[in-house]
Amino acid sequence: MRDTRSIRAVLLLATIAGLSLVIRLCPLLQRPGVAWAMTGDAIGYVRLAEGLASGCGFAPRFGDSCGPAELLRTPGYPLFLSAMPSLRTALFVQDVLGAGVCLLVGLFAWRQWGLIAGVLAGLLFGFDIPSIFWGNRVMSDTLFTSLITSGMLLQLVAIKKGTLEGWTVAAIVGAGLLLGTAVLVRPIAQVLIIEAPIPVLLLHRVSLQKRLALILLTLCLPSMVIVAWSYRNYEQRGVWTFTSDGALELYLYTAGQALAYETARPLAEVQADMLRSLPRIGNSNSLDSSGETFPDSWSKTFRVRPVYTGAEEEGWSNTFDADPVKMEQRAVRILLDHPWAVAVVTLEAFLKNCFWVGRHELGSFLFGPGFDLGRTEGGFGSGRKLFATLAYPWLSFLIFVEFALLAYAWVGVGMALTRIAHARLGSVGLILIPLCGALLLLAVATFPAMPQARYRVPAMPMLAMVAAFGWTGGARRWRDDVREDEP
Repeated sequence: MRDTRSIRAVLLLATIAGLSLVIRLCPLLQRPGVAWAMTGDAIGYVRLAEGLASGCGFAPRFGDSCGPAELLRTPGYPLFLSAMPSLRTALFVQDVLGAGVCLLVGLFAWRQWGLIAGVLAGLLFGFDIPSIFWGNRVMSDTLFTSLITSGMLLQLVAIKKGTLEGWTVAAIVGAGLLLGTAVLVRPIAQVLIIEAPIPVLLLHRVSLQKRLALILLTLCLPSMVIVAWSYRNYEQRGVWTFTSDGALELYLYTAGQALAYETARPLAEVQADMLRSLPRIGNSNSLDSSGETFPDSWSKTFRVRPVYTGAEEEGWSNTFDADPVKMEQRAVRILLDHPWAVAVVTLEAFLKNCFWVGRHELGSFLFGPGFDLGRTEGGFGSGRKLFATLAYPWLSFLIFVEFALLAYAWVGVGMALTRIAHARLGSVGLILIPLCGALLLLAVATFPAMPQARYRVPAMPMLAMVAAFGWTGGARRWRDDVREDEP
């Protein structure tokens, strides 16, 4: 009877994941080609994948020419694209990975807290609209989410085991390897390194020497990846940095938004000034063989980071040789000079990461990539934008559903925190570790003036699990844990 119930539970969770896969595949099945799946960042990834496939190394490919060694991006996602037969195949694989994550979080929640928790966790992530939308773009979000979620689940399995066994060690090492791979896909995974040793600390009856050895192992695996790639960047471009992306965003967006807030100037105007004084790498590797900077025509085909200065979008030619070390130094000075402005814009951006519902993303999801609601209404206020949105009933309904699901998830997270006060340490770890991981990812992706629901995508599997526990109370298994702690 127990085996029958287990089979039924797995089939139910697999059905939820299957329905999620069907919805994720709809854009791919309905739309030919991949033009609808491209963004400015996607073009950059494709150029790097073409460079890897054509002998340029990790550098963008422009027609018959190779660009300079890439400093902005890390190689994980371009390698993924270069291994795919086509971009449509890559999108299909991303959809499968998204559905796979849905199944994994559902199975874990079911095994720990009961079937209702598993169903809720699967539904909250499997039908999360931003996850579906960005999984159908040539972007790294789904690959990154699958890696860090798998690594996090391995950590939680090790905590649940509680003792030093072969499977426990394999889970801890596997989590470290997945984290190291995730760092190469999106550098913000570096923030999760501080959580990597926690499963080792929660193991029972382990000697101090073995505990320290495992902690060093979990820290070394992702750290070695960071050091190795930083050395590559130093060899290729003369700058010791893992990526210049974080420095660019800290300088242009966080510091730029703080200056705009403090001086009451438009952000576009502030960023234009900052771009004009952008510190450059003093390295001949940033020049072509003739000693001239790379041609401006390249920026017309390869745009790395949208920086809106009026109607003009600054392209790759303005940022490819930016010095990340000096950008960070300038950004830190600005942040220290304007602490109140930094606090205000950062908190606002963090809350938007948690609750942002993108009208344009939802419109594209419903009506295709040509949907352009509000982009021609630049000077209109909130009232006009609201009425423009209400003119599309299905879009309005989808916005309401997404916000309702978000509110449901965050209320569940709050309920989970109230339920762990009297539980044992290992059981608390099953809640706090994914919750802290989600909050860390949301915090690191806090870029003022760039609110996007995509920054919430990697955190959603963890939030879904915690919320599912909060709403169900952990069912029978959690009550048993509490009883074991009672005298």
